[in-house]
Amino acid sequence: MKDYMVINAKIVTPHEVINNGCVLIRNGIIECIEECCRSYVRSGSTVFDAKGKWLLPGIVDLRSDVIEKEMEPKRGVFMPLKIVLFSLENRFLLHGVTSIYHSLTVNDVSSSSDVHNTDGVFSNIKGINNLKRYGLLRHFVNARYDITGKKFCPKLMEVVDTGNVNVISFVNHKDEYEERVNKDVEKTNDPQLLDFIDLLAEKAKKHKIPIMTYYDDSHEEIVLMKSDGVTISELPLDFKSAEKEGQYVVVGAPNIVNEDMNAGNMRYVDAVKSGGANILCSDYVPSSIIHAIFVLHYKHGINMYSAVNMATLNPAKAAGIDDKLGSIECGKQADLVLVGDRIPFVEQMFVNGKRILCMERNNMINRQLWATV
Repeated sequence: MKDYMVINAKIVTPHEVINNGCVLIRNGIIECIEECCRSYVRSGSTVFDAKGKWLLPGIVDLRSDVIEKEMEPKRGVFMPLKIVLFSLENRFLLHGVTSIYHSLTVNDVSSSSDVHNTDGVFSNIKGINNLKRYGLLRHFVNARYDITGKKFCPKLMEVVDTGNVNVISFVNHKDEYEERVNKDVEKTNDPQLLDFIDLLAEKAKKHKIPIMTYYDDSHEEIVLMKSDGVTISELPLDFKSAEKEGQYVVVGAPNIVNEDMNAGNMRYVDAVKSGGANILCSDYVPSSIIHAIFVLHYKHGINMYSAVNMATLNPAKAAGIDDKLGSIECGKQADLVLVGDRIPFVEQMFVNGKRILCMERNNMINRQLWATV
C-alpha cells in the first residue's frame, strides 16, 4: 500500500483546526499530524499539496433513506440492489461520505413491493452485507422497526443474530409528526408489542448494537426508551430532554440547509446552536451533510471542528466505531476528505488510506459560484 502525505491543509481535528498542517498516511493508518511540515516529507511518500483547503475526516452517515427510493424509483418499478448500491456509492463519495448506514424499514404494512414486503426487506439486508466487500466505501445497515406492528419482530431478531444489522431504530409511524405536536394522540399500548420491543432491545444489547428512536414525543418517552438501552434519539419533540438524558440527538442535514424547517416550535438550526442536537444524518439527500457543515460554520458561526464533529466523530461514537473512524487522529484509519472553501466541493478522498477520488476544481470557479448563491 502506498504512503501518502497531504501538506498545507486546514486540518480539522476533534478540538481544533491546524492551519498549514500535514498528515502522513502509512499502511492505511494516520501516522502523523503536524503543523508547518514542508520539511517533513518521508522518502517514498506520494505528496499532495492541499493549497490551504479543508481536510476533514470521512463523514459517517448514521441514517440514509435513499436506498429504498433508488430500489423503487417509480411505483412498481424495481432496480436490482447491486446496481443501486454501487451507483449510490458514487453519489456519497462526491459528498465526502465514507461510512453509510442504509436505512431499511421493517413493518407490518402489506405490500407487493420487493422493497417493503417481508422477504424483500430481509433479502436486502442480507444483500447489502454480501455486496459491501466489493465497495469503495463502508456500508452498514440501520434496521428501522415500525413499533406499530408485531409480525416482523421475531424475524428481525433472527436477522440480528446473523450479524447483518448494525443499528436498530424504533419508529412510531402511527401518527404524523404535526399531529403529535398539536394533539393528544393515543399511544400504542399493546402488551405483546411492548414485550417484543423489550426482547428486541435485549437482543441488541447482547450483540452491542446501538438503538435509535425516532420522534420521541415527551420526556417520559425518552426516559422509557433509555431504560430499554436507547442511546440515540432522532428528531425528538423535546431536544433538551433528550440531551439531558445523555442521548445523542440526530437531525436531518436537509433541515439545516433548509433553515425554515421546524422541530415543534424550534427551528432545527436553532436546536443545533443551542446544543440540543449533536449529529447530522443525510436522511433522503446524500449531498446534504457536507453542505450543512459549511452552513453551520459560515452562516451561523459554529466553529468548524464542532460542525464537523456532528457529521464524523459524534455519529462514529454513537455507532461504536470511533476507535477506528470518525476523526483525524494518529492511529485511526485514514478516511480523509479534501474540500474546497465556502462551497464544499470534494476534491480528494481517501478511504482506509487508499485514494479513491481526485477531482481538483479551479478556485476561481469556486469563488464565482459562492458569489451567486
